[in-house]
Amino acid sequence: MKDSLHMRHSSFLINALHVFVLFSFAIAQPIYDLLSRHAEFLVAHQAKPIDVIILIIFLSFAVPFFFVALEAIAGLAGMKVRKGMHGLIILILITVFAIQGLKHINQLSGVVVVLIAAILGIVAIFSYFRFQAVRFFLTVLSPSILIFPLLLLFNSPVNKIVFEKNKQYKINSPVNSDTPVIMVVFDEFSTISLMDEKYQIDPIRYPHFAELAKQSYWFRNNTTVAEMTDSAVPAILTGSYVDHYLIPTVNEHPCNIFTLLGGSYEIKAIESMTLLCPDELCKNKMNSIQRIRSLGVDLLVVSPHIIFPSDLLSWLPPVTQTWGDFLGDAKIFATKKEYEGYVEKTKPKHKDRVRIFREFVNSISATDKPTLYFIHSILPHVPWDYFPSGRQYAESGFHVPGLDIKMERWSNNEALVLQGYQRHLLQAGFTDKLLGELITHLKEIGIFDRSLIVVTADHGVSFWPNKQRRNIKNGYPPDILLAPLLIKVPYQKEGVISDRNVQSIDILPTIADVLDIQMPCKVDGRSALDESLPESTEKIIYNPFYEKFVFDVPLKGVDLSLQRKLAIFGSGTTRPDGIYKYGKYCELIGRNVNEIGIIGDAPFKVKIDDEFLFANVSKKAKFVPAFITGQIVSEMRKIGRLPLVIAINNRIVAVSEIYEDEKQKRKFSFIVPETAFIEGNNEVEVLMIQKNKGGEIQLLNTRQKKLVAYSLSSNTLTSSKGTSLKIVPNAIQGAIDNVELKNDEVIFYGWAAEVKQAQLPDEIVIFVNGKFFYSGKCNANRPDVVDYFHNQALMKSGFFYVFSSMIFDNIDNADVRIFAISKKGFASELASSLGYKGIKKSAN
Repeated sequence: MKDSLHMRHSSFLINALHVFVLFSFAIAQPIYDLLSRHAEFLVAHQAKPIDVIILIIFLSFAVPFFFVALEAIAGLAGMKVRKGMHGLIILILITVFAIQGLKHINQLSGVVVVLIAAILGIVAIFSYFRFQAVRFFLTVLSPSILIFPLLLLFNSPVNKIVFEKNKQYKINSPVNSDTPVIMVVFDEFSTISLMDEKYQIDPIRYPHFAELAKQSYWFRNNTTVAEMTDSAVPAILTGSYVDHYLIPTVNEHPCNIFTLLGGSYEIKAIESMTLLCPDELCKNKMNSIQRIRSLGVDLLVVSPHIIFPSDLLSWLPPVTQTWGDFLGDAKIFATKKEYEGYVEKTKPKHKDRVRIFREFVNSISATDKPTLYFIHSILPHVPWDYFPSGRQYAESGFHVPGLDIKMERWSNNEALVLQGYQRHLLQAGFTDKLLGELITHLKEIGIFDRSLIVVTADHGVSFWPNKQRRNIKNGYPPDILLAPLLIKVPYQKEGVISDRNVQSIDILPTIADVLDIQMPCKVDGRSALDESLPESTEKIIYNPFYEKFVFDVPLKGVDLSLQRKLAIFGSGTTRPDGIYKYGKYCELIGRNVNEIGIIGDAPFKVKIDDEFLFANVSKKAKFVPAFITGQIVSEMRKIGRLPLVIAINNRIVAVSEIYEDEKQKRKFSFIVPETAFIEGNNEVEVLMIQKNKGGEIQLLNTRQKKLVAYSLSSNTLTSSKGTSLKIVPNAIQGAIDNVELKNDEVIFYGWAAEVKQAQLPDEIVIFVNGKFFYSGKCNANRPDVVDYFHNQALMKSGFFYVFSSMIFDNIDNADVRIFAISKKGFASELASSLGYKGIKKSAN
């Protein structure tokens, strides 16, 4: 008996060891490999040594221990059950491991990859139980459990975070300066975007940049020295090239603007992707719980991207555009107090870029103590969501038609590339508005004149078909190299346009020159204001692999890039509406559909996404549904890039064309002016363009069924078709079980049915604050309703709708009413089981 128990115990331990080994290969090591190649991910999460150690303990030991515990619990039901559970765990881990190898075979779709991996897993599990040699092989691999995390700790750049030497930096001695310094670094912003046909800052589209330029030095030929933010921003802050791998921390960049001024200046800094400000100077860092939670949530998003083929991950946000906060505003807090403390005391990196910038502006005050105010703002960087007015037209996300986000490459569809360019320029206009708010605030508190103000960007961005948007080798260099640089010295009254060869490494030496500070370290840059220094004859930039690219001065291609932009969109002076009125058939924009006439039906139909949004547009709302997308419905195998127009309230407001996405689904997308909508209900139509034999333009209808909206009176619902439906209390049973705001989404949950007839309603109609909001079908199973009424026919009586919170005009005072419409032509209001008619706010 003792021998038998000993063998079982030994077998269990060996099985547990195998789980640890396979988990190390399938899950832990891929994540460690990512972190070893991109330590910037940890920097962006402000990771401390203890955070990395906790991560390793969790990945290499805690999670596999959980699987082992599951197996042990299963063993309580008998040896066969434990063996079955062990086999299932091994099968899953082997399949996950196999997927990562197979997904690199381009000819295989994601589903095929998973199926093949599962078959390999089944074969492997059979071999595992059948052959002792296979189990012995896994046992031999057991040192990997420790080797993988040790490699991360001792043989990767993460070593510099975990074993950082204490204070490799030195705070500079006090300096004799009381000048306030305001420094703004925007992100992904090319000087080409700002300029008009006179090579000036466009005063119509970018009035606040133009206003600042009238009292500043505008270095029109300023260029970045790095393609990517994690090198470009440190170069700005240190005055030196980042020509080899350095993680963006103060220990790796000890001589920077913060250590230069920290001896006598108070520092108020918002760093988005770097940690160059020492902890003792910058207090607004995350605490340990916030750091670990942020790191954990983002790793949960990253992990599927590491493991699975990309075509299976469309439901996840992309992870190639930032180093963190992949879920956007979705945050998890332990308590309400923690949330309030976080909002009050910390400055998160990508959470609500607009709020962060405005908080930065409001943090600036007229104090006696000299202060450096610094922000690296993730604007006008993707996602492109904003009109110049500040109204949001798209939910924050990295979906950009025509752009392969992972490869950073534009497609060959010029119409989509230009739409991306359009969206960038619109967001650049909003960035200008925020700059205006900063300038106004500085003037209101009386420190504008005496301040040193620096406004720049980390690098530019390119919009050319079949080219990468931030790659010097495969992009368009002038767009990527050129970055705005405006420097207003204290008490400057006249603007100066300088065409000197300035690079981003010259910014810090220029600041030191203006403040009359001797640089305590050797830097590569030189003061842009010191004309006694010889002007460099070349421009240098490094790519992410630290390859050096050298360009002659003057930079070639600038004229071509600017003239192309002006030919497409014009300037604020030559074509005030050019940002919207561009592209083939743009002459149709502004015309009434009836003038042209609809002569018949197109060979396809369209389905407009989120069409309900047009039924209740508010001119006062922060959100306007102006990014209009949809799908083409057709049995035809080939349609091509047929031209389309979109008409709102019978007036054509934009042109576009059909395109195929990465899944070969045929779609369309338009950006329409926010002024295209009227208050309330708007008629939106997508029409196909064709020319007759005489070359005349004709329009073809693409719709089969339009959205039916409703209006509400005391006892009647009236449809947009003119049909009146009497409201009959309790004729349709049902309930509103939940209306809740959670993680920036509003959830509507309930059920409805004509119980005696066992019939589901034709439609569920939602009103918010007395206005039509949405109509839809029952779409959720309700087994509880089935059980209560003992009728299986009521299973599909539930409804579950989820909407972004930003589409609600006044979410804090929302009055929600929900009706069910019978197929017999009447309606009933659903009772709320909540005790209120508003939107409940979840504690998350």
